[in-house]
Amino acid sequence: MLYDDEDVKAFIEEVEEENERPTHEPIFVPLFNHKDAITPVRWIIRDYLERSSVGCLYGPSGSLKSFIALEMAICVASGRLWRGKSVKLGSVVYLAAEGQRGLSRRILAWEKRHGALTRGVHSRLLRLNVRPGDERADLFGTFVPDLKEAIEEYNGSGAEPIRLVIIDTLAKALGGKEETNEAYSQAISNLETNLCRPLGVAILLVHHNGKDPTRGMRGGSAIGGAVDFSFETVGVRANGYEHKPNDGIVDLDYKTDTIKLRCRKQKDDEKAPDIWFKAERMVLAPDYDEDGAVIGEITSLALVETD
Repeated sequence: MLYDDEDVKAFIEEVEEENERPTHEPIFVPLFNHKDAITPVRWIIRDYLERSSVGCLYGPSGSLKSFIALEMAICVASGRLWRGKSVKLGSVVYLAAEGQRGLSRRILAWEKRHGALTRGVHSRLLRLNVRPGDERADLFGTFVPDLKEAIEEYNGSGAEPIRLVIIDTLAKALGGKEETNEAYSQAISNLETNLCRPLGVAILLVHHNGKDPTRGMRGGSAIGGAVDFSFETVGVRANGYEHKPNDGIVDLDYKTDTIKLRCRKQKDDEKAPDIWFKAERMVLAPDYDEDGAVIGEITSLALVETD
């Protein structure tokens, strides 16, 4: 095959250009990047959950934080507004390291209060198949990289891409490691490196208060500095005073008390406004004994927004 002069000239220019390219990454790069400065924030739930971020939803036991996390999951999977905020439709992975059996009841209670979900929505609400104490629910070792591969495989299957990963609770997903600042920091860094940055998902960690509620969440100094956002659930009595948890537990009267969701941190953005919830008891089905006699009702709670 013959080449004319223009072909030879183009080839030489291409070789010279390739030779002029740096063979290694530069040590210093410009601090300012105009494109980065004007790129809009990409939200999974506007003002609350940002894409490629990791954050925490914490509060004392009994403050319904898991109900709030599950409602966020339902709205992302269905594309419905979450408390008036726009949502990016997508699949959701829920790692329930504790209380797995109650998730289906909570979803059914939500449907009875807010409207039935379609099969398509149900198919986008995914539970990571782990059991309490299962090594696959360990945020160290190979668990998170393996989860990354599983999400990539799922996203490549033609299904709606996974937008949100909820880990409930953070402490139960430490694989038995002692709850130290170092362990929390390592776990969050592992999630950020393997899931947030390469996949663009938002990660919501459900976590507990410390025994002293005035000091925030457990491992507060490590988690608070490492996460991009944090929200706190607070029980509020009918008279307006906040509940003081007893040994990390808050005893709510669901008929009169409310839950306040309060933003503690929102990186690079204005803090989201407080949202108030009440819990309604929903009857799901009769409860039978082994002989088939009705002995009560199967119930769960559904959240409704209130002022």
